[in-house]
Amino acid sequence: MIAAIPLGGFVIMAGSKEKDESDNSFELKGDEVYYDQLPPIKRILISLAGPLFNFILAYLIYAWIFTYPTTHQDIRFDEVLVQSVAYDAGISGEIEIIKVNDREFSHLHELRMYFYRFVGQSISIPVEYKENGILKSTQFNLENLSIESPLDVFLQLGLIQKEQGYQVSVVSVFEGPAKLAGMLDGDVWYSINGELIDSQAKWILGIQQGGIQNWQVLRGEQLVDLEVVPSRDEAINDSPYSIGVQVQSKAKTSQHIFKRDLTVIESVIHSFSYTLNMIEFNIVSIIKLVKGELGVKNLGGPGTMADASGSAAKSGFLSFLALLGILSISLGVINLMPIPMLDGGNVLFDSIELIRKKALSESWQSRFRTVGLLIVLSVMALAITNDLFRYL
Repeated sequence: MIAAIPLGGFVIMAGSKEKDESDNSFELKGDEVYYDQLPPIKRILISLAGPLFNFILAYLIYAWIFTYPTTHQDIRFDEVLVQSVAYDAGISGEIEIIKVNDREFSHLHELRMYFYRFVGQSISIPVEYKENGILKSTQFNLENLSIESPLDVFLQLGLIQKEQGYQVSVVSVFEGPAKLAGMLDGDVWYSINGELIDSQAKWILGIQQGGIQNWQVLRGEQLVDLEVVPSRDEAINDSPYSIGVQVQSKAKTSQHIFKRDLTVIESVIHSFSYTLNMIEFNIVSIIKLVKGELGVKNLGGPGTMADASGSAAKSGFLSFLALLGILSISLGVINLMPIPMLDGGNVLFDSIELIRKKALSESWQSRFRTVGLLIVLSVMALAITNDLFRYL
């Protein structure tokens, strides 16, 4: 059945409250009963089935992906920024992180996702690491870790991985400081304020210094000098500086890249833990969004999905499958939110009935569904608005 409001396809259970009473096209057979006549616990299980299969689909996708050799970054760091979390913790040279909160990690992405859960919290966590082959321990004070920062979580910690032959080139120049300074499509950054751009960290940190900046860019074989003043939204406290470009980065070689080849059994086990981690990541993100620790500008709509799908498809079939897994998990988590109009809303109503031994009145359920519809439409409108500002 197709909804009157264009939110996509949906299913109405035979005998549910949303069913049109004038529709007599469905007839029960044998000992079948209508949905609303089922015990609350069975209705809860039915509502949970949809999100559960979203998670199962993602698990099967990841299990298939991990049967192929996958590329990862290790958790060794070559440099520590002065006046950073790592520097204040007593780290000053090349290190390899061994444990965080007594938990081990196999690659950089796992460690990044773990640190992400502490964003917005004033907390110190124990870290074990190796420096010059010697096992040491310290405490990372994560008080100033911010998801709103334009810096990656490791750059906020002050930990840098260097790459050989690193380049940042311009794909497109939009209206903004870079265009005003004369930057063109295809330009490659050489230096910012005299600092050679040989890592992602130096490029991001250079721009985020703000103020009047002297850039040198490679245009063909010619070195061109530009004077640029990055801009920021003054209405938002500590908003990142922007320059109005779309860029791509690449490195000739990286000493931190390794390939991981799992057996079928290992891929089955690893994909299960990976799916759980992604579910946790989505839940943490939603909680941070509700608490205001994550800005609403991070919401994306159809434009963001189309852009991500296109980029994943260009990167290869496995990357596209990985994106489908992420979207499937996101849909499952969102559907579990206790908002009327979503599966989580049905679970909430049925749980209340299970506890009270009596269902909420039709009038109250109707009011809650109206509120739920307004919430869903508001989030959709916000996501689409973000897309318009992001891509137009």
